[in-house]
Amino acid sequence: MALALVLALESTPEGIEVRFDIGKNRYLRWQLGGEETLTRNGLPALADVKRRSEMIGPLGPEKMGRGEFRIPASEITRESRWLQISSYREPDGSGPAISAVSELPATADFLMRDGEREMYQTTPPTQELPPPEYITRATRMNATSMNTIPVAATQQVDNVPFRLRERRLSEPMFLQAILGALPNLLPMLAPAIGSLISGAAPAVGQAAGNLLRSLPAPDASAQTAISSLGALAEQVLRALGPAAQQILTPENIRQVMQLVQAGNNVQPPSPSGSQTRAQSLSRTHVQYSQAQVAPALLAALPALMPLLQQVLSPQTIQSVIDAPQRMTGQIINGITDFARLGLQADQQLNEHLRALNPGVDDAALHQLLAGMSLGMATPRHRNYKRVSSVQLQVEDVRTQVIAGRETALYQHGVALQFPLSVATPQTINDAELMIQVKQADTLRIVHEASEALGTVGNGPIEIIPRIEAQICASLAPHRDYIVVLTLLWKNAKRQLRGTSIQHSIHLMSEYQFDRVEESSDLIALSNRETWRDYWHQIWETTFDRETRRVDLQTRYYLTLNPERSRNARMDTDVRSEQEGPRETLRIKSGYQYSLYSLNHLITRLAPDQAVLEDKLLSALASPSFVERFNQAARHQGQIRGRPGQTASLWVFPEFKLQTLILVRANEANEHGNIGSLGEERVQFPMPAMLHFVGVIQA
Repeated sequence: MALALVLALESTPEGIEVRFDIGKNRYLRWQLGGEETLTRNGLPALADVKRRSEMIGPLGPEKMGRGEFRIPASEITRESRWLQISSYREPDGSGPAISAVSELPATADFLMRDGEREMYQTTPPTQELPPPEYITRATRMNATSMNTIPVAATQQVDNVPFRLRERRLSEPMFLQAILGALPNLLPMLAPAIGSLISGAAPAVGQAAGNLLRSLPAPDASAQTAISSLGALAEQVLRALGPAAQQILTPENIRQVMQLVQAGNNVQPPSPSGSQTRAQSLSRTHVQYSQAQVAPALLAALPALMPLLQQVLSPQTIQSVIDAPQRMTGQIINGITDFARLGLQADQQLNEHLRALNPGVDDAALHQLLAGMSLGMATPRHRNYKRVSSVQLQVEDVRTQVIAGRETALYQHGVALQFPLSVATPQTINDAELMIQVKQADTLRIVHEASEALGTVGNGPIEIIPRIEAQICASLAPHRDYIVVLTLLWKNAKRQLRGTSIQHSIHLMSEYQFDRVEESSDLIALSNRETWRDYWHQIWETTFDRETRRVDLQTRYYLTLNPERSRNARMDTDVRSEQEGPRETLRIKSGYQYSLYSLNHLITRLAPDQAVLEDKLLSALASPSFVERFNQAARHQGQIRGRPGQTASLWVFPEFKLQTLILVRANEANEHGNIGSLGEERVQFPMPAMLHFVGVIQA
């Protein structure tokens, strides 16, 4: 097919680099003119041509019609800044094709010749598909030259299981958990229930025993706990007295037992017209247990109304109201006995472990460990009463704005100091200063130390709390931490008192990600052969007589995994519902990107652009950039086919070479606190759009 496409324009000090695709044609020429155009054979063409090149070519068949040439900067003027190329099958001009009119970016030579004293900046190129291979030989015709273009080589891609889970809204789970566990707990509690009913209400004990004999007896491991629960419940029922006899009538017990057994024996409806199943292209989907008691309870509510009317009588309600005063002491005793069982079990376990490992009680060993700074004592929990009249303040702290949030930035891997001042109404003797470092998201303590201060008065504290460089280097960079500074002392009664302050910090390495700026056109990776490593087949099926139509509801996730060394396709999770000849599929899948693979993608999208250094890539491994990168797309479609035809669904992305704003520390004080920042712009590929392609094969 004859083409004449301008794929990319890039401004350089020497001129304009033009990348083209002329398809099956072998010759081309370019021409420059003014902005005015006219229509020829339904296509726009330059009305006033100022410059025209000689015929370029022929291109060999191995070049597949793609290449690059340079328009010298001396040829570009204010009146000739619009480009159009024409391609031909033969040098005599047969088989012509013309491109659209494109405006050239300004060059430094053009700006200087026109008297414009502006700072020269390279115009971001319009990136499109790169050529599939090198143009192996460079030819030159007059002022036009042919340059080489790198190969778009594919990379290996891994496969990973689909483990993403979306955040759901909160919903009550406690009642559902109790109802779901009731069928399994009832057989174990049956003997205890029968015993307490017989003891609390002898008139109904015989009926309850007959109903509970059919249930299986509990095993030996659960007998102790069941007996304790039964004894506790028996004390409650005995305290109720006459109310228990009114509630636990034989008829009421029979209705409750029938209701619970009905919920335990309920079976899911058999698939008839609508069949639901779960399948996966890579692994078997695990079906979790579902509580079936709640539907049975709802269905039986009308039958329970007479029972509720009998139970909730005025006499019963009055008995229940008076019961707590009589049974409070008995319940407390029962709870105490029940708790004593747990303590006895722990004591038996400790004695058993002590018999297995008596330990080493050697004074010489303890002295050796103390000399090696490996003391056996665990960190103490300092429980103190806060004194509001004494306040701490972190001095000499400068904050910066990162990603729209003001925070105190500190250098990673260096010693950090936090100078303090105290405001106190009186002098504090034998003071102690404790420093703790916590992870901001989990509040887990990652470092703790303390130091004696002696006498502390109003004003700055002479001893500055410090985090050593090796401790700071062990912390993860690009993370938020909370530094807790606590001042402790004892009052005249030797009671521990104190005050504290929390200081939020962010550890920053050499570079820190700040924001993304839109800077490039979309680059579609639409050639499946060239970009096979970025295409993903997420579903495939073969139509039969029962299925003629498939409705697709797809959710596709794009995530960045800084720990991966190469990209990975996620497995597909498919859930289907069959209704006659139509099948509805709910598909979830995705693609995990690696920073190193994306860095290599720069050379394939923009061959003239350098890849990022490791210190820049480490800044992109921060949680803030990962959160900015991650996204998801929804798609709904429909595929119809005849029996025997195979249908599949493919996904490929469109990228943008986005401009990322990274900040670096210009200066930092002796405490490790960063005082000012400088910006640096880099280009990095990020997915901006997804294409879902349905394919049907006979």
